[in-house]
Amino acid sequence: MQIIDGFLNETDYGEIHRLLTSYDFHWNFADFVIFDKQDLEIWQLEHVFYKDNMPSSLFFNLIKTHLINNIPDMATLIRVKANLNPNTGKQLMKDMFHTDFPIDDKDYIKTAIFYLESNNGYTLFENGKKVESVGNRLVIFNKNQRHTGVEATDVKKRIVVNINYV
Repeated sequence: MQIIDGFLNETDYGEIHRLLTSYDFHWNFADFVIFDKQDLEIWQLEHVFYKDNMPSSLFFNLIKTHLINNIPDMATLIRVKANLNPNTGKQLMKDMFHTDFPIDDKDYIKTAIFYLESNNGYTLFENGKKVESVGNRLVIFNKNQRHTGVEATDVKKRIVVNINYV
């Protein structure tokens, strides 16, 4: 696992922050956070920038220019999406460990999580490792590492950008 604080320069970070917190940015409702887990209290808003080998958002080029192009050792992009978890007053997802793709022997696939803002939410790994939500932080790990996002209770929302790549 690699944690990089201050990942982007102030200009690139500002562009990403302005985009994802803009009134004009469109979020889509997802009544699940993990495909095989359904719970009335657990939902999120998401915006998919890239999937199925092609851009799926008008904002993909901005994300690519200011965020994706800065990720070290990236050869092929698989998926890029932003997740917005609202403040529910509880930190609910501690038992929702998952991988973004099925576990297999493809150790070359990586997951990167970019944290938009600092808050008391975090990413928890099944092995007990905890990565705090710190604005402009990037964490990179093998896609087979089971993890879960934990909501923030000290702000209205927690936003991360999830990037899967080779």
